[in-house]
Amino acid sequence: MLSKQLRKGQWFFFLWGTVIRLYNRSMVSFYKYNPMKVEESINSIRQAFSSRFPEFCLAYSFKTNSFPGILSKARDMGLLAEVVSPEEFQNAVKMGFCTRDILYNGVCKSRDQVALTIAAGGILNIDNQRDLDMVLEISGSSGVVPKVGVRLNFDVGNRIRSRFGIKADGPLYLRIVALDSEGRIAVNGLS
Repeated sequence: MLSKQLRKGQWFFFLWGTVIRLYNRSMVSFYKYNPMKVEESINSIRQAFSSRFPEFCLAYSFKTNSFPGILSKARDMGLLAEVVSPEEFQNAVKMGFCTRDILYNGVCKSRDQVALTIAAGGILNIDNQRDLDMVLEISGSSGVVPKVGVRLNFDVGNRIRSRFGIKADGPLYLRIVALDSEGRIAVNGLS
């Protein structure tokens, strides 16, 4: 086989040349990544935050790039899987993420997916009143204390607020803090 006769560097260039020829012929997009750079970036982010926040946890967004090689690297390095749909949730499980290591985010969560995430021990990111009401209703009937993250929305000084999240100085956030203190929910993080 040709690749066995060539040195590693030559094989790479042979392969890269083939990829370029395929791209030029079909104009199909492709994604090139360097696994070592991905690992360096993850380690750099962890180092920057964990010194100030000892319980810091990093999640990888499946929506950003669901390439199996990157998902495997994220899983192997202990990142959570951040998903926004039932399909991404199932993909995370298929890729070997434990259900307790799945962070379900997004503004359009289905009742079924919220119930599944609570039962599986995953983390639900609360973005709005609807999310909180659904979590309380489902957890109240199941007896499980749900793990939640809270997506905060605050003015960072430019008078522009995100359209997503809960106002950090608003009544809904204060209610979430109270529910956490009462043991009805377990706030596991902020985003």
